Amino acid sequence: MGQGLQNAPYSLMIELFQPELRPFAGVVPEVFFAVGVVLLAALAYFLRYWRHLQIAISLIPLLMVFYPWVVSESLRWLVMKGKVDKAEKQLHRICKTNKIPYPAEIWNLLKRNNGRQSAIVLRQYNVTHLFQSWPLMKVALISSFLWFVISLNYFALSFKITSFSGNVYLNFFLSGIFELISFVISLAVMNR
Repeated sequence: MGQGLQNAPYSLMIELFQPELRPFAGVVPEVFFAVGVVLLAALAYFLRYWRHLQIAISLIPLLMVFYPWVVSESLRWLVMKGKVDKAEKQLHRICKTNKIPYPAEIWNLLKRNNGRQSAIVLRQYNVTHLFQSWPLMKVALISSFLWFVISLNYFALSFKITSFSGNVYLNFFLSGIFELISFVISLAVMNR
């Protein structure tokens, strides 16, 4: 459930930031994840019975059931799908909530350009298009392989950390601290 809850908000958040700020936008949720690992270690220390711990950590993701009604669809996605009226209503709501003026001239320009663009048939892509050209296929395969290997190592280390000598809760807590530090370092490296 956790990874499924991460993907949609991550994509939405990356979409909202300018390209030069996207590394920061991508790392911030991971920092919260590491803080969650640290808090989980503390919670596990106080709730020693695993069923009570499972109930406690399952209550927060349960709130995500209401996520589609609370978080709006992406303005960019709405415009690309031709749902300009819905995007305009959403933009009005966003401007009202943030107490900023509605950008009417920019929105009218966008609506005019979208009208011209809708006459052009936009090509729809799917996963099979990744394998139609060698350079794109190479990037897709290498990225998939690296994602698999990195994830496998991460989970192997995460599961093994409690088998190290010493206090199980302290070891898990320290793994969260190290993860937090690694995200801060990765942000510094990505912004070079």
